[in-house]
Amino acid sequence: MSIKISCASTNAMETSLVQVEAGFMRGFTGISLLGNASEVCKHGLERARSALEASGFSIPQRKILISLLPADLKKDGSQLDLAIAVTLLLLVSDIKPNVELERWLFIGELALDGSIRPVKNVISYAIQGAYHNLSGMIVAKENQSDLLCLDGLSGFDNFKFLSFSSLRELKSWIFEGRLPCQTKPAQVCEPADEKLGFDDMVLSDELMKIALIVSTGKHSVLFYGPPGTGKTMFSSRLVNIFPHLDAQDFFESLKIHSSFALKLPKSLLVGKPPFRSPHHQTSSAAVLGTPDSPGEISLAHGGLLFLDELPEFRRDVIESLREPLEAGVIQVSRANMKGAWKCEFTLIAACNPCPCGWLGSKQRRCMCPTTKIQAYRRKLSGPVLDRIDLHVNLFENNINQSDLLTTLNGASSQGGQTAQLRNKVCQAREFAMKRNKKLMVKSNKDLKPNLLLEASGLGGSDFKQLVQKTMPKGISHRSMVRSLQVARTLADLEQRPQINELDIKSSLKWQAEAAAKERGDFALGL
Repeated sequence: MSIKISCASTNAMETSLVQVEAGFMRGFTGISLLGNASEVCKHGLERARSALEASGFSIPQRKILISLLPADLKKDGSQLDLAIAVTLLLLVSDIKPNVELERWLFIGELALDGSIRPVKNVISYAIQGAYHNLSGMIVAKENQSDLLCLDGLSGFDNFKFLSFSSLRELKSWIFEGRLPCQTKPAQVCEPADEKLGFDDMVLSDELMKIALIVSTGKHSVLFYGPPGTGKTMFSSRLVNIFPHLDAQDFFESLKIHSSFALKLPKSLLVGKPPFRSPHHQTSSAAVLGTPDSPGEISLAHGGLLFLDELPEFRRDVIESLREPLEAGVIQVSRANMKGAWKCEFTLIAACNPCPCGWLGSKQRRCMCPTTKIQAYRRKLSGPVLDRIDLHVNLFENNINQSDLLTTLNGASSQGGQTAQLRNKVCQAREFAMKRNKKLMVKSNKDLKPNLLLEASGLGGSDFKQLVQKTMPKGISHRSMVRSLQVARTLADLEQRPQINELDIKSSLKWQAEAAAKERGDFALGL
């Protein structure tokens, strides 16, 4: 006789069901674990034995074989502990189960005293279980609150979540059908400290337009300027005017964050886009990720990745952003392990004009030698800069002193500014949705060169004439594409089906070369 119980295992964002099968056989007394299991899984067998004995179940002195199927799939993680223990329990028990256990997914780590501990990746396991039309999933009490965000979503109407604190409770449900009190966690509310947004900021007309462009088309942006011009404050609050995640990005973000930490951020559980801001000394592995853990670029999937002091990051980290910015996925290889993580993020970066920050400032004099300024600028290579859609210069003369004093005195009239900006973004995205859905792209930044003609709303000859008239000589192909994508977003903000000459000219002034000319870099020999 053999017993089969379902569990699951993950490799990056790929989740696979695992069948745990157990049976008696002839031979010396002992328990053998087969099926390409990692050391963590092998240790889980011992945890399961100890948990069963601590819960009052004795294992006979016979030869027991436990197989993890499919055999060629690499299994890793402590989430298999509970399935192994339940398989052993059914094998040695004379009582017939009161539940059709083959239809349930068992996920949990076991302590030596028989208590069930929470594990990571429960969102991925739940999605996989619902995809295979299972009845539900058994988890630890601490994992139940994270699964609440899946209630009512498509595909989870008939998928149940049951939580237990110990093997004794689970045994009562298996053999007697008795469930412990299933206390449903309270609905997660949006954190109050994340609702501020731009309500206490005085935005210039250009910054307000930049906020709308980035949020509508998901365009990347790089801010140049000396200290105190609002680069960090603006960037950190930009996520508050982003609409909530759509269904696909919501599921993918939940899976990524669930594989990273036991508890999911409250803001993500209510559908808000994630915001990640790694320090400039963060390692390459932490930014890009590893096969078994997502990096910062993947944790920002669907939201914003803010890199403050961009030239202070290691050059290899900056250069490694090329592929993710283009493809929206990162392939990570380490020794014998490979994995792919989704990373469709909006890049927001900020940098000073020089190492001391005061080059071109009217307040203080820059003391950096030209060689240091050149070395500082060289850390941002041309290919990286060419992949950033918007280059925005923030000068000190753009800051209105009287507006700042008004804000400091608490008399600012910017209340509701965040909500107004968010409404404009939602309207523009809704206007662009039908067109982009037809073109099979998520946002304007994803428009490929062969789609720009159809996206422009113009005829072939009109589009060609407009491009020839507005594009400067010597512009790179990528810069031309970026400017047309931004022009499409500017038209969407005004809900115009066609782009015009003003849209393209406005987008061109935020290209890398135009921004450098505005700063006077060429006159300085930089």
